[in-house]
Amino acid sequence: MTENGRFVSIEDLVNKGEEKYKFLIENTSDILYIVNSEGIVLYISPQMNHYGLDPKDIQNTHFKDYVYPGDGERLIDEFWKTMESRRAINTTFRLVDSEGNPHWMENLPQFQSNKDGSSAGIIGVLRDINEHKLTEEDLRTDRKHLEKLVDERTAELTKANEDLKKEIEERKEIEASLKEEKALSESILRVAPIGIGKVTGRKILEVNDEVCRMTGYQRSEMIGQDTRKFYLSNEDYKKAGEEIYPDLTEKRIATVEYPFKRKNGQITDILLNFALADPDDASKGYIFTMQDITKKKLAERTIREKEAKNRSIFLATPIGIGVVWDRVFKDVNQGFCDIVGYSREELIGRNVMICYDSEEEYNKVGIELIKLIKDRTTETVETKLRKKEGTPIDVLLTVALVDPKDPEVGMTFTAQDITE
Repeated sequence: MTENGRFVSIEDLVNKGEEKYKFLIENTSDILYIVNSEGIVLYISPQMNHYGLDPKDIQNTHFKDYVYPGDGERLIDEFWKTMESRRAINTTFRLVDSEGNPHWMENLPQFQSNKDGSSAGIIGVLRDINEHKLTEEDLRTDRKHLEKLVDERTAELTKANEDLKKEIEERKEIEASLKEEKALSESILRVAPIGIGKVTGRKILEVNDEVCRMTGYQRSEMIGQDTRKFYLSNEDYKKAGEEIYPDLTEKRIATVEYPFKRKNGQITDILLNFALADPDDASKGYIFTMQDITKKKLAERTIREKEAKNRSIFLATPIGIGVVWDRVFKDVNQGFCDIVGYSREELIGRNVMICYDSEEEYNKVGIELIKLIKDRTTETVETKLRKKEGTPIDVLLTVALVDPKDPEVGMTFTAQDITE
């Protein structure tokens, strides 16, 4: 270092008493220091008092004693490199105050040599950058926190997108399933051999083609209309409601028979079955089926009429006579009761199997009945029956259709005990 062309040693600068150096040193916020080539502090300015350290106590001690342990090894290594290369390097480190607290310092060193050119040490300035470092650290922490939030949010968005994608796929599957179910329901409605529809509050919401065929109305003429138009009178309409809805509320199903008026005024007998569309919510309406039982009712009326006409014959004839429909006894006379040992009340409504000696005999006669229905002829067959008390008997059965033009009306038979 030179002054007015004259070389000034470190010792000269330290011992200099000129006011200009003193003013400069004491009125700057930076810390001026001088260390020799061994790292011993020869001088350090009064600003060290701000850190609870007395400059006098620091002099003649090694600078590493005031460096934060985590920075000491690096700082010493840089010091020796400076001594060796004669080129000082700016650096940062943490100064430890009297209470052990670290303070970040920026070190601005300048290599110094003696008059003979040998290494004399370093003269430099320490600048407190603790606030700057803390701000940097806060920014770094905030950045890491922000990055963490971004990562978390990104993960949430990724998961949300995956969930949304999954939900969309599930919804598509549900929609496809509902579409298939709807198509299936519509196909069932189209091909069903019975009338099917839906009502809510006695208003028609849906009907299939069979309902249209039975009633004579177009679908557009029924949707949204009250079911009153099908009943013969207000009394029938009211009575049907009183029968149907209490059963639906209590049993979830209801069955009624009523005469219905077709569009052309023709009266048909209809069997109606109702069920809740949703068993847990009656407000969603009712599903109904309807069957035209006019022929069945007519057959029953015909049988009743013929019963009245033939009652005297039934009672007077000595041979067994009866009427069956779908192999169920509809009527028998006393002659047949005498043959099998059952009372009339025990037979009416029972399957004819009750009187057969075996299932084989029952099936054999059944085959003959099929032939009868096909050929519209009278069939005579011998079979074995069993009396109520268990005795097997040989019986000659002669069977004919009640109405050869309509096998569904039923059959009449005569029975003769031919047991020897």
